[in-house]
Amino acid sequence: MVWKGTAESKGGDYQVSWEIACSSKDEGGLGVHDLHTQNLCLLMKFLHKVVSNADAPWVRWIHQQYKPFQDGFEPSKTATSSWNTLAKLMPLYQAITSVDVGDGKSTFLWHDDWTTLGPLHQAMPALFSHCSAKSITVCAALGSRALSL
Repeated sequence: MVWKGTAESKGGDYQVSWEIACSSKDEGGLGVHDLHTQNLCLLMKFLHKVVSNADAPWVRWIHQQYKPFQDGFEPSKTATSSWNTLAKLMPLYQAITSVDVGDGKSTFLWHDDWTTLGPLHQAMPALFSHCSAKSITVCAALGSRALSL
């Protein structure tokens, strides 16, 4: 244990709250990194490289192995735990980013923020509830006539 110097501790043994311990030294804290937050940030950076199709061998491998813009960023029983961890972060990633559609091949029609309405699944929940292709890209939707009535 950090504060008491023994292997066992009780709630009253801590002299500093975790919030203060994680504050920077400039703010009067101890500068301890919150590893959960740091891990989340690093995973989001990793996910951004996959989504933005960074020029790296491991990104190409992920795109060949999981085809995220074809099959969607969905956790599955057959995928590795690493992929499932990234796939579960996709809603958070989409919530904090916006998209320049470009050719639409890497822009998800329903979940990415690419319109003035925001993500379409939030702007049109009734329509989204009837959608059979929830992970379709803009390019695939326009190319397959999935948007025609």
